[in-house]
Amino acid sequence: MNSDGNILAWNHAAHKAYGWDESDALTMNIRDLIPEEVRDAETGKFREIALGKSQGPHASVRLDKSGKRIPVEFATTPLVDETGRIYAIATLERVV
Repeated sequence: MNSDGNILAWNHAAHKAYGWDESDALTMNIRDLIPEEVRDAETGKFREIALGKSQGPHASVRLDKSGKRIPVEFATTPLVDETGRIYAIATLERVV
């Protein structure tokens, strides 16, 4: 995702876990996958990462296409360009 939370890449495992195909997911924002009651806290963590602050792996919950809550563990990695600027955030999510 970019620093605004817009999803930039989506793979087959994400499609299988969450139900959206790549063409739909690439029109979405990460906020669309996060239940409202934890949305502010979760997006706050992504903002901190975009500012270069480290975040360790942690557990959370996501929403699938039907609105079902999916427990996940995820880790994030800032993607840095040749000038050292963070231009996106990669997440590795695992359904638990």
